[in-house]
Amino acid sequence: MALRDDPALVSMQDTPKVRASPGRHASRHAPAQGLLACILLLDQFTRNVYRGTPRMLAGDAHALRWAHKMIRLQWDAQLAPIERAFAYLPLEHCEDAATQALSVAKFKALLEAPAASCFARRVELNSAGRTWVYAETLIPDHTLEAHPWLAELGDSSLGATLAACKDLVRGPFEFAPLPESHPLAGQALARSATRGDVVWARRSWFALAGRRLLVQEAFLPGTTQC
Repeated sequence: MALRDDPALVSMQDTPKVRASPGRHASRHAPAQGLLACILLLDQFTRNVYRGTPRMLAGDAHALRWAHKMIRLQWDAQLAPIERAFAYLPLEHCEDAATQALSVAKFKALLEAPAASCFARRVELNSAGRTWVYAETLIPDHTLEAHPWLAELGDSSLGATLAACKDLVRGPFEFAPLPESHPLAGQALARSATRGDVVWARRSWFALAGRRLLVQEAFLPGTTQC
């Protein structure tokens, strides 16, 4: 069944105009992400909901306006590379020669940018002379640029520090049994004299004013029997 034939979308398809305002939907603490959300709605969402009809282009002019605003205010510098690629798509969809030239320049800069990296913080939770939990916090460069103190926590608790932050959003926990060959499990087992078939782990992401970091923890064999 084609997407545009889904009964759940009937009322949306009957709407003659597509409108979005970053001022209404964006957090004042993460304007780049709010503006990107509007660009995705106007440029990508309409293309899929109304695919094969003239309405699929209904949001193009508005999406292009928001993309130009993103670049003019240099908010695209706050986005991760994959987010920037979507922010620039309205430029690619425009047939104006100057806009096409800007699109080529922006995508070329993305391709030539150095590979993304992150700061890794590794800690162990010890008790009774042994390690029970091995944890890693992965902080992308663009998050560290906005919050450099994340690299200076030392022995301070990350959880307690983040809990005191405003504008903090936490994603859901994900749980999985990891084989010994998994990098996280391997790092954890290197700190344990006990071996097991699998190492249970969990992870979740945090966002500080829209900038994410990932926390993942491996529970060494014997932890679940404590």
